[in-house]
Amino acid sequence: MISGGINAVKFFFLFLLLVACAIAVYFSTDMGKERLIKTALSYVNNQSYKIKIHDIESYFPLTIHFRQIEILDRNEPQLYLRDVTLKADTSTLLLEKRLEGELNIEECILFDTPPDQDDTFVPLKLGLGLDLKITCGSTLIEERGPNYFITASLPKSRIQYDSERDVLNYAGQIDVDLSGQSLSLEIAGQGSINDFDLTYNLKGDHFKNVETSISKLSGTGSIARLPWKGEGPINIDFLHNNVNSALRANLRQNRYLVDLNDINLQVKGLKVLGSLNYNSRTIHVKGGLKADLDNVKAIGNLPLAGKMILDSQFDLHGNELHIKLDAKGKNLSTNDMSMQDMDCQISAQHVLQQPEGTIALKASNVSGSFGKIQSTNCVGTFKNGVGDVKLQMKGDRTSGNVSLDINYNQTKKDFKVKTFEGKFDSIPILLRQPFDLSMKENNIEITPVNLVIMNSPLRIEGAMKSNQLNFKASGEIDILTFSRLILDEDDITKGKMKINMNVSGPMDKIRLEGSAEINGGTYEKVHYGTAFKDINIKLAADKERVRIVSASAKDLKSGTVTATGDFNFTSQQFAVNLKGEQVHLLTSDQMSMVARTADVSLKGQPDKAVVTGEITVDEGSYSIAPQIKSTRLELNVKNPRIRKPLDLPEISQATSKSAGFNPGLDLVLKFPPVLKINGRGLTSTWKGKLELKGDFDLPRIFGKLSVDVGQMNFLGQTVELTKGSIKFDGSGDNIPYIDTTGILKKQDIEVTIGIVGRVNKPNIDLQSQPALPKDEILSILFFGKDKSKLSPIEAVQLARALAAYKGIGADLDFFTLITDNLGLDQLSFGAGPTEGTYSLKVSKRLGDQIRVNLNQGMKPEDSNVELEVEVNKNISVKAEHGFAGSSDGVSVNYNWDY
Repeated sequence: MISGGINAVKFFFLFLLLVACAIAVYFSTDMGKERLIKTALSYVNNQSYKIKIHDIESYFPLTIHFRQIEILDRNEPQLYLRDVTLKADTSTLLLEKRLEGELNIEECILFDTPPDQDDTFVPLKLGLGLDLKITCGSTLIEERGPNYFITASLPKSRIQYDSERDVLNYAGQIDVDLSGQSLSLEIAGQGSINDFDLTYNLKGDHFKNVETSISKLSGTGSIARLPWKGEGPINIDFLHNNVNSALRANLRQNRYLVDLNDINLQVKGLKVLGSLNYNSRTIHVKGGLKADLDNVKAIGNLPLAGKMILDSQFDLHGNELHIKLDAKGKNLSTNDMSMQDMDCQISAQHVLQQPEGTIALKASNVSGSFGKIQSTNCVGTFKNGVGDVKLQMKGDRTSGNVSLDINYNQTKKDFKVKTFEGKFDSIPILLRQPFDLSMKENNIEITPVNLVIMNSPLRIEGAMKSNQLNFKASGEIDILTFSRLILDEDDITKGKMKINMNVSGPMDKIRLEGSAEINGGTYEKVHYGTAFKDINIKLAADKERVRIVSASAKDLKSGTVTATGDFNFTSQQFAVNLKGEQVHLLTSDQMSMVARTADVSLKGQPDKAVVTGEITVDEGSYSIAPQIKSTRLELNVKNPRIRKPLDLPEISQATSKSAGFNPGLDLVLKFPPVLKINGRGLTSTWKGKLELKGDFDLPRIFGKLSVDVGQMNFLGQTVELTKGSIKFDGSGDNIPYIDTTGILKKQDIEVTIGIVGRVNKPNIDLQSQPALPKDEILSILFFGKDKSKLSPIEAVQLARALAAYKGIGADLDFFTLITDNLGLDQLSFGAGPTEGTYSLKVSKRLGDQIRVNLNQGMKPEDSNVELEVEVNKNISVKAEHGFAGSSDGVSVNYNWDY
């Protein structure tokens, strides 16, 4: 009996095991999988929501792997799950209709909500109880934008649902990644599956991009009556660029409608108040915002700075936009423009369809590369897409008046430019008669445009259809107008270009056919003193290439230049070769150069052009004298026998500021012994080779020149150079390093004089044979006699020289102190015209062309006054009057610098 009972129990457990195995084997078959899917979906599928499951695998005990799960709403995808693994308790699922276990999801994608078909919906019903631990590796919200992405993961989460009592409990954590920035959100909810309350705790680590930096983000709150309806406050605190900031608002959600009311956003430099309403089904946004910006730039590292106040109302629904905007700005500025005051008012409906309303814009004291515009005024009115717009500008370089009639609708935009009259850099532009411009999709049509630019007529007409250009331009262009667009301000051009050109093809492959011609033009580069006349150029365009048929020019003397080459529009490459003979390349106070022959090429793209070639110089001069104001040089005497490497002052490396055509340089200059270098007592002729690098506006000079013959003046003595070199090392101001040596014989000694260092501040090295103290050498060079024979005044002069040599000259230089305080140009005290007498010389310039010199001696006959008037750079008139009538007279001096 007992044995039979035990056997019955064994049989029962064996039966249960066999049944469980049979169930597991059954679910592993195709028929079993299909049955399992139908059973699971019967609990959730209804007329609104559908779930599709593809390719499942099952194991024992119940472990199911779903390759893909789709949830649809009205046959539109709402949720996509990939690689879903469910480990469930089999008995609980079969006996109690409650799913317990773990759910692991590799990837989840949330799609946009589909449009509403009607206002009715079926609440979610779930006839199956739940008790699941959920993890999700990656959730992509909507889709990746061009500059952002939003992903999330559920490292731990648990959902419980009692289907009999309809009670849902949820607790979990969501880690969000906003374009690489982390955000953590803890959520807990409880209630009916269609009406539950949710609490949240928000924490953010650090959000940073180019415009702004947000850190220590935190917020707590609750939203009631989810998921179909919800309401609750939003309270978020954060640091914006290390400044305490906050967002406050009240949220109301009714299915697909989201309202944000009582918005109050306060960050550094910004305060925003208002409300927003968003319908996710119809993509409808409307609301009103008021913003007070103490400084626009304070919002982030934005290119706009200044104060602005905004008051806006807007309603955007598809292609329908209504807007009302009132914006006022003060002291606004960007990187290249500033504006003192701005007032903009817009009130318009159907903006994207057929605008109706008004626009008014006023601005004052707008400054930029275009100069300064004192006032700008733009007004316009629209009704049923038809409008009238007027623009007026008044400035020092730019001014104009424009009036347009506009017919604007969703598919076609017609503009009639009735008047256009303007001026830029004294270049007048006038529209002779109105013209029409029509745009429809990618097509543009223009009726003939007749302009007058600098008294030169120009006619433009044509169309663009399906991105294919077909335009024609004929008439004249003043090359001064053309040069203002690509050349610098000190480039002066004169002449007219006659054109007859057709432009066709797509924008990325323009084709030109026709011709252009310049006859008798002139060009001058003021910075270099370069000038050309009789510029004659003929150009021919043949589809993708513009070819130089002929080009020639003359300088202001006997030099000639010719050019050949072409420009390819497709590759944007050009190649121009210039040949010249006896061309005056440079003519300035510091440098002049005449090319015996020149063979130079200009190749590349407009913004990456390079000048290469070789120039052989026939005449050249370089002045090492100061060009603006002479600086007093202190005598710094060193012994060349123990010469040490000089600590050369660093030359500033200037940067190019040209906004025009500025090609790179890779030129070689060859100098036969024709280069004259003068200044600071040096008169010499040199030879060698230099290389020009850098760019055209700021060239860098490299290379070495050696002296051929030369002399230098040292303390009134002529010294013949025995050797010398000048090295250019590419310094920003092209100030070279000089190293010269000369011999001076004086009485019974031979003095070796070396000048070493930058030419703007060289050092002087002295030694003598026989060897003498420095004060003895200086005494002989200054006064031609031994130190012991100096007069008191001469001894003072020698002491000043020695003080400079010892580095303390500035403290003893009382003559300079007097001249600076009295406003004099020169004050000197030295020996008079006769033995034992002394004289005082005072010099003062009264203007750019008048100088007065006063010589006061110990005797009346040794005193006089001179008045020197410079008529021009080469001619001066000097009048002299002696106090004792000893030196009255007038002379005319003529001086030619070469």
